[in-house]
Amino acid sequence: MSTYHPIARFFVELSDSTVDDEFESSDLTHLKLQKLLYYAQGWALVKLGKPLFSNPLFAWEHGPVVTDAYHELKKFRSTIITLERFDEAVGAFPVVLDEEVKNLLAQVYDTYGIYNGWGLREMTHEEDPWKNAYPSGEITTDALLTYFKRIDDEP
Repeated sequence: MSTYHPIARFFVELSDSTVDDEFESSDLTHLKLQKLLYYAQGWALVKLGKPLFSNPLFAWEHGPVVTDAYHELKKFRSTIITLERFDEAVGAFPVVLDEEVKNLLAQVYDTYGIYNGWGLREMTHEEDPWKNAYPSGEITTDALLTYFKRIDDEP
């Protein structure tokens, strides 16, 4: 298990690649990326039986946050994070993920990437992992597993 970096970079690459038109732009903001990391971690615990990254998640005012990612990417505020900008902030490195992880991340992006950052913020505020840890408590892997397993078991 590594840091959040390869997972975040995968989402940035995916976001960049889904822009079809030279006049379109990605909507991957720092807020949205934070929530995608949360959903990826939760679903990985259920579907893969393990966490994707070792960085802890915390319940902050605007939803779940990987604090290390927050401090490295906060300079982007509400602007779009492109691959070039991400690499400048955290360093360029190749993303080496196995196919199972890539497939899971693509599913997470397909499900949650349709929402903007504020929409995802609102969604997480309705979910037990954030509600039970707020304010400023850690969202544990046990809390994520319990919640996402319950969702997975729903018809």
